Amino acid sequence: MRRLLGWGKVAIKEGKGKGDRESGHIVTTGKIQNSNAREYLNEEEYRFLWDANWLDNILVLWCRAVFLARLHCNDI
Repeated sequence: MRRLLGWGKVAIKEGKGKGDRESGHIVTTGKIQNSNAREYLNEEEYRFLWDANWLDNILVLWCRAVFLARLHCNDI
C-alpha cells in the first residue's frame, strides 16, 4: 500500500507525537486512545455487541475487499 501511494518511508521526527515509533503508530495531537473493547466490557457485554453488529463487520470487510480488488485488478 505504501508503494502504491508513493510513500517510501514514513518520517517521524524526534520529539513530535507520542506512541510506538517502531511500528509507526504515532499520535500527533491529543492523547493515545485504547480502542480495545475487551478491556472495557465484560464478556457478556462484548458478546452482546458483537452479536448485534456482526453483519456490519462483514459489510465493512466486504467493501474493503471490493475496493482493493478494483484498485489492483485491471479486469474487474
